[in-house]
Amino acid sequence: SVARFEVPPDAKPILLVLAPLFLWMLFILWRGTVLPTDSHDALSYHLPRALMMARADGYSRVAAPDARLTTYPLNYELLVADVLILAGDDELTEWIGAVMYLALLLTTAAMARRWWDGNRAAVTAAVLATASAPVLLLHSGADKNDLMVIWLATCALFWGARWVAAGGRMPMLLTILALGLAVGTKATAAAVGFGLA
Repeated sequence: SVARFEVPPDAKPILLVLAPLFLWMLFILWRGTVLPTDSHDALSYHLPRALMMARADGYSRVAAPDARLTTYPLNYELLVADVLILAGDDELTEWIGAVMYLALLLTTAAMARRWWDGNRAAVTAAVLATASAPVLLLHSGADKNDLMVIWLATCALFWGARWVAAGGRMPMLLTILALGLAVGTKATAAAVGFGLA
């Protein structure tokens, strides 16, 4: 006899609800293979900075109200553009955002499962609420490190709560690792560390 894989009847509604998420990920991964790298940060401060540098002949310090425009080295935008164009390292970089998006949803499911004691409907609702957040959808296919910071901070809270509740060396180490990586990615994640402390 041939072994067949059958979906349990109680899992079918959950799979049906998660189908749009699966289609979204397919779209994001397809888009990342056919379109050049894009980011809304490029329009908000990278492009204006490059324009101000060009007007100042690339040597003068730029005066602007945004600290991001004045604190990076003057040739930052040109160096980044040269590296991306010459090395071709920007191919498929949007896929990192897609992986972080899925990792965040898995961590959300783990937290919801712990909170609602394994209630499948509650876990599914929590994952769908997180998955449909507009800013997360926007970042799921963009060159941004925000999703990575959110995921690492969520992991720090997840393991930190376990460490506080039950102790143990491994939850403590995972909390420190996740928090260190989050703060190393964006300093604003230090707020999670203060909260845990």
